[in-house]
Amino acid sequence: MSTSVLRGGLARRSSVVLAAGLTVGLLGAVAPAPVTVPANAETATTTSSAAGAGAGAVTADSAATVDDLSPVVASSVSTSATSRLATTSRTTSRAPVVAPYAFGTKAYNKWWARYYMVKKYGWRSTAQYQCLAALWGKESAWNHRAHNRYSGAHGIPQALPGSKMAVYGKDWRWNPKTQIKWGLSYIKGRYGTPCGAWSAFKRKGWY
Repeated sequence: MSTSVLRGGLARRSSVVLAAGLTVGLLGAVAPAPVTVPANAETATTTSSAAGAGAGAVTADSAATVDDLSPVVASSVSTSATSRLATTSRTTSRAPVVAPYAFGTKAYNKWWARYYMVKKYGWRSTAQYQCLAALWGKESAWNHRAHNRYSGAHGIPQALPGSKMAVYGKDWRWNPKTQIKWGLSYIKGRYGTPCGAWSAFKRKGWY
């Protein structure tokens, strides 16, 4: 073999090796480096350490929830440290209803009856209250101690006998609230509404 042919073969082989080396180098520069994920990591979740949770720390996700809470009366935000991810809770307290009249007065009895009939039965209309006011005005003049010594009817609704009202409390003889609860329950079950009871009373003289 001649020297010129040998040199040409070696030159071509060197070019191939050099091109291959350049290709591998370029691919290594473009390809991203492998990412090592710890075994205990959670995808797309930010967690608090046990010490942070104990101190009332919250996660990034739960912190956004706290910021979105609308202001409410007597509200509070608390953090649970028992779960692995911190959680938030909101508690809203309502002020108790304060009676504008002294307990046991006729004004109080009427006020509480209207309050309870709306709360318990949804009778919100003025017409329904007026029917109730007229009905029990005729029966007892809204006196929770009213007692018929002949029939035994007792209290604001004139339950007959009065002991029927014991299903709502042992204090049925003197507590207007117990009497009103029983009376409205009786009206609901027998006549449907106070106006239904008042219409029956006007026809019969009793309900």
